[in-house]
Amino acid sequence: MNNLKYEIFDPKVDGPLHLKTRKEAQKHFELYVSSIDDRLGQLMKLIDKVELDYSDGSVKLLEDWFVANCKIDIKSAENLDLLTYSICNDVSLYLGDLLIKKNPKIHWGLNTLKPTDVSYHRPVLIGFNKKIKDYYIDLDLILCQYAFRVVSTGINENLFDRLIESALKRF
Repeated sequence: MNNLKYEIFDPKVDGPLHLKTRKEAQKHFELYVSSIDDRLGQLMKLIDKVELDYSDGSVKLLEDWFVANCKIDIKSAENLDLLTYSICNDVSLYLGDLLIKKNPKIHWGLNTLKPTDVSYHRPVLIGFNKKIKDYYIDLDLILCQYAFRVVSTGINENLFDRLIESALKRF
C-alpha cells in the first residue's frame, strides 16, 4: 500500500451526523458529493495493482485489497484506524459510482427520513424502487461494519459483489 501521497478524507464534521442540524448535514453532504472525483483519485493513489475501471474483475481485486488493508486503531481496539475509515469512505464512493453507472436512476441523497434511523443525515444511495420509496443504501456505514468484521476474522466475505447484485435487484 502506497499511502505516502494519499490524503485522508476530512468530513469537516465533528461528531455523528445524526446529531447535527439539517444545515450542517447538508453542508457535509455537498462536500461528500463534490469530492467524489478527488476521493476516487486519492483511492487510486493508495491501491496497488488495481485498476478502477468499474469491471467485475476490478471490484473483486478492490475487495481483496480492502480486506488486506483494514486496520484497527492501535490506541483503541474499539475503533478502526483513520486510514481505514477513509478507505471505507472512498471505496463506498467507488461502489456508489459503479451502481450509478449501471443504473442512472440511482443517485446520492441525504437521508432525512427519520431522526431515529441509523443513517439519518448521512449520504446514501437512493432511487432504487418506487414500490419501496424510502429504500436506500448507506455504503459507507456498511463498509465500516464490514471492515470491523474483517479486522476481527480476516475473512473476505465477497461482500462487494453481493452488495452490487442486491442493489441492482431493487428495480
